[in-house]
Amino acid sequence: MKITPELTDLIIDEVQGDVPTLSSCSLVSHDFHPRARLHSFRKITIGHPSRSNSSQKFLRLLVASPHIRWLVRTVVVDAEYGFDEDGSWEDINQRINTPMEDRAWEAVGFTAGALRWRSSERIPSQVTSFESVLSRKPITTLALNYVHFDSLPSFITILGSFTQLKSLRLGVIIHAPRPGDSVVILNQGPFGLQEVEMNMEGYASIVELFASAIGADGRELVSLSKASLEYLHVDNSELPEEFLMRCPPLTVHHIKTLSVGPSSTAVMRWWLDVLVDSKGSASQIAEIIFNLGRVNDADHSTIIRQALARSHLRIHATGRLIHLRSY
Repeated sequence: MKITPELTDLIIDEVQGDVPTLSSCSLVSHDFHPRARLHSFRKITIGHPSRSNSSQKFLRLLVASPHIRWLVRTVVVDAEYGFDEDGSWEDINQRINTPMEDRAWEAVGFTAGALRWRSSERIPSQVTSFESVLSRKPITTLALNYVHFDSLPSFITILGSFTQLKSLRLGVIIHAPRPGDSVVILNQGPFGLQEVEMNMEGYASIVELFASAIGADGRELVSLSKASLEYLHVDNSELPEEFLMRCPPLTVHHIKTLSVGPSSTAVMRWWLDVLVDSKGSASQIAEIIFNLGRVNDADHSTIIRQALARSHLRIHATGRLIHLRSY
């Protein structure tokens, strides 16, 4: 039987760790075993040459079989491993560009760890940078952790350049301080800070990026992502009390799935008050996931019941994970 590559990929995604089942599938179609050997290259890793899905191994295969270039859907960069100290940026830049510059490669996912991401004005005009190459790709899934940006406005501008973004996950973000940043007041004193590190998964700034009164740069990001962003993950959501009091409703009606780890019942109530409103901006949200690691059971039950009474969502509970769904 002839099965399309897309269907073959879906089946292998489900059974790739189950050798007997995969062998049984090969009785239906001979495409399964050769396709399974290449399946790990759906995601290639730059910075770990020993891994089975390393970019070096894939590029060697590509020389012999150019037709397999369509396999790659996600590029993972881990700059903490596999790069020399001297000339490290040039090395990283070349390794990312080698697969990504090819127009036939339509990777839709990009994951970066321990990487420096420069703003366009810091890149020499004669250099083809991975930053400019990525902005031309139809990236829909972006995950950044321990990524260093030149400044907070630069970080926001770069995020806004991914106009087809559907899933955004931010870990620790590092940037140089600027006067007026609420998180870097110490810079006004004698400390001479050179950079600021923020855990965006647990910091109010990621929420403020989507607030309606955060300044022109932030509103530009929201405007650019409004039509496409579908998934937002905010783990360990530790929002200060004054933020909960002053922050206006978020413009997140375009987001379909929100995953939040609230640090308290007050934070949980804030998310629900803003998001769960059948007449307001949350009307398109299909799912909200709460990780209740630090929230009291009795308190969260009352808050959720009050929210559900005025929403289109229904509760599906699994241990300390609470799923609110419209389906």
